[in-house]
Parts: sequence; C-alpha cells; structure tokens
Amino acid sequence: MELDIGRFIEVGGEISRVDLLPDRYRGTLLSTSSIPFSDELRFPLIQLYLSIRYQRPLSECSIALQSLNGSGLSETSFDQGTIDEAVDELGRIGEIVKKHDKVK
Repeated sequence: MELDIGRFIEVGGEISRVDLLPDRYRGTLLSTSSIPFSDELRFPLIQLYLSIRYQRPLSECSIALQSLNGSGLSETSFDQGTIDEAVDELGRIGEIVKKHDKVK
C-alpha cells in the first residue's frame, strides 16, 4: 500500500488481506498482539487508502486485526472527521521531516 497525502510525506506498508464482503471492503492486518485501534495513526489512514484504491465511500471500508492463528478478529471503521485528523497529523509530521531534510 502507498498513500501520498501531498504534504511532503508518503507512507507505505502492507495489508495482510483485503476481504470483499457483501457491504464493504475490509483490510485485515495479521498481528501477534492486540493493538487498540485508537492508539495508532495508521488505522484511519489504511481505511482512507482502501477507499481511494477501491473507489468506495469511507463508510464501505473497514479495518480489522486478527491473530496469526486465525482467531480474534477485531474490526472497526472511522468517520470522516477522524480520518481528516489522521491526515492532518501525518501532514504535521511531514512538515517536521521537511524542516530537517538535508537533501533539497
């Protein structure tokens, strides 16, 4: 996955699986530990990526975490305001990186 928000920073990563469900696309990340969705900037950004990549409204995309052994599927989705906040925070991080970038 690659997401460019146009503010000096582009993020990338891996989504373990994308499930096409009857009412939504679900990006699932496999993990060895349980991570609260609210603790990580990446989760709303992954939902945004799915929305852009598959040309679906945010309401038709969700994020899930699942244990490597296939148990413990936990799913959530974020509203537009939360996603906007995540994009803004990523933009602020990009501005800090840009300020300290030695390659001009």
